[in-house]
Amino acid sequence: MFLHTKILFVLLWLTLNPAYAQPHLRWHEGDVTLSTGLTLHAGMCYQPQTNAIIVQTGDTWRTYTADQLQGFRYTDVALSYSHQFRVYETTGPDGQTVPLIFEILVPGQSLALLRLPGQHRANWLAQHGLLRCQRAGWQTPDYWFVWLEGHFAAPDAFVETGLDNLVAAAPESVQRWSANTARPNNPKALSLWLSRYNGRLVQAQNSDRPTITFWSVSH
Repeated sequence: MFLHTKILFVLLWLTLNPAYAQPHLRWHEGDVTLSTGLTLHAGMCYQPQTNAIIVQTGDTWRTYTADQLQGFRYTDVALSYSHQFRVYETTGPDGQTVPLIFEILVPGQSLALLRLPGQHRANWLAQHGLLRCQRAGWQTPDYWFVWLEGHFAAPDAFVETGLDNLVAAAPESVQRWSANTARPNNPKALSLWLSRYNGRLVQAQNSDRPTITFWSVSH
């Protein structure tokens, strides 16, 4: 009886302490912004299979699902690489919005490159308005998407049908840059292209701003 009670106590303790119950999880220190706007600096463990993160503050562990988050970021010290995540809304099979956690590969307000862990099946992605790359050279272990003005697009489809429209609406200096730059033909090339495009766009927008001159009047 005593042994049975002790086993139940240990199982309960492990359940309430996920850091011990799941020692294989990788923990990182970073910032978590909740849906309320509150930002926490804490230890965290991203759980892509459940669309959530485990957050440790002091001796307390709590799981936050995507609908409770705006996003989070951390640096993988071992790899010296910073990860940034944001919650985007997709449309579920019943027409309701579904929040999903995406990693931001190339940041931007209206244009960004996103990654979603590859545990989802093709029919699930389609039901949520997320279309996979069709060309073999564009397929990756995880799913990549271009976020453009509130819509998701597969990277290969974006390059084929959306890239020209994007450039056509850009400032002339950005159009000249694009004309002299190789068209991306794989995911890594697209990542580099979008990073450079965003940088050129910011540069062009800043140069178009009027210069304010202050005149000094001497008496």
